[in-house]
Amino acid sequence: MDAHKESPLMEALREFEATEANLVKLERLRREIENLVPKGIQFGTNHDYEDRCRAFEDVLASLPMIDGWKPVFGFPDLNDLAQS
Repeated sequence: MDAHKESPLMEALREFEATEANLVKLERLRREIENLVPKGIQFGTNHDYEDRCRAFEDVLASLPMIDGWKPVFGFPDLNDLAQS
């Protein structure tokens, strides 16, 4: 066995650890995003909200597929939320 090549089990463990770290990031970002949603009707932009939503989408996109499936999720635009 090549000393530089990892076993399939080690490769899988490394991927599981990276996925777990990304899930922790997603949970933290979700809480931050929810805290940035205005409590009442408010139109306009919130750059912190938009930045965290983009970060959430980037981390979510990096998750590996499991049995051909990957979650799809997005947060609403604040103006759309205020209008509804």
